[in-house]
Amino acid sequence: MKSVLLFASLLAISFTQNITLEVNSEPTFLLASDGQSDIYYGPIKQYLKSAANNSLERFVDVNELKELVVNLKFKPTAMEYCYMSQILYVCMGESSGDGENDGFIAAFKLKNEDGKTLTVKTAPDVYTIRPVHKDKEVYMRCNGKAGGSSMKLDKFGNLIFLARDGQGIMKIPHHDLDLVFNLPPRPQLSNLRINVTCEDVYTSDSTQYATDIQGITIEREYLYWTNNLTGSDANHTSAVAKAFVEPFIKQIPLQTFQVTSDIGAGAVSANSAFLFFQIGETIQGINKHGYTSLYFNLGIPMNNLTSIVTYRDDLIFTIENGALTYLDVSHLSFNVQNPQQPVSVVKKGMIFNMLPNGMKIDSIVVAAKEQGHAVSAFIEENNGMIVKASIFLSAAVLLICNYLI
Repeated sequence: MKSVLLFASLLAISFTQNITLEVNSEPTFLLASDGQSDIYYGPIKQYLKSAANNSLERFVDVNELKELVVNLKFKPTAMEYCYMSQILYVCMGESSGDGENDGFIAAFKLKNEDGKTLTVKTAPDVYTIRPVHKDKEVYMRCNGKAGGSSMKLDKFGNLIFLARDGQGIMKIPHHDLDLVFNLPPRPQLSNLRINVTCEDVYTSDSTQYATDIQGITIEREYLYWTNNLTGSDANHTSAVAKAFVEPFIKQIPLQTFQVTSDIGAGAVSANSAFLFFQIGETIQGINKHGYTSLYFNLGIPMNNLTSIVTYRDDLIFTIENGALTYLDVSHLSFNVQNPQQPVSVVKKGMIFNMLPNGMKIDSIVVAAKEQGHAVSAFIEENNGMIVKASIFLSAAVLLICNYLI
């Protein structure tokens, strides 16, 4: 009897683990811009190679790239995607008109009905979001740096963006963004301009560490940014800063890191274990668990690196010379005696070197559930009842076994 009960409990726990593996089939897309007028998308394919170590191989086939929005009247630069609302935010670079919209944020409502195709629900119309500073009552324009690290969403849906002058990080509250897409239908919707309130998160007026900011990224409740500092400025200002996002925002960063280099840090991205950032033509990082004051260099030569975008915990998308490449960091580990030296080989590969229109890639964004926590988020939101029932069953059986024993 005891053996049967123990077997049932193990079966219940095994069932829960199998669900975790199955949710990796959730449709995920990569969006890529040419920085001129067109944005494409393609599915990120996933193959479960080994259930034992849950090792996944992912890639994007250039032949499966499709047009999302093309012939835009502005240059699409930094992009961010809200999975829950299915909204694509694009920092508007130089436009073909009078430049009045330069630095504002275009918003496209997307839809994905079959799990394979993304379409723009609002096409050919564009919502133009114009952030207005709540205290200064002036327009705040996004920086639009290529590489996908100047505009991010936090876990509450607030849109965080880098100000165009690089001297501040701004926030558009999620409730103001919600209002944009809850407006009543308009017969003449084309290029609808909407003012929304924005506020300071960290600026050079409040802290010396928010100076000449080059890139931002968000992982859970943490906000990271990099500074492009050289010479004497590097002696008193950190190159990498760690701070809180809502609701824990403070006037100064929680932690700062001095990078030993006369080259300022550039693009930045993070997963649940590591922070990766650009130093010249290299990707360096910080082990966030246990060795936060020590750095490592991936040791992979990069050529004209402009973008670093992490995908979950095992992949980094990079843009080199306008081509999309990847780094497999799924087995990155450290020697305890020398944590600055990664002891595992990082695999590098080419995905594609140009878009279907013959142009190079300027910026990318991953359209997926919460980065780094997609599996747990999917279980909690969609299979929560099944998983909870499985966990409850396993716990109950174990308690019975304990009583009988």
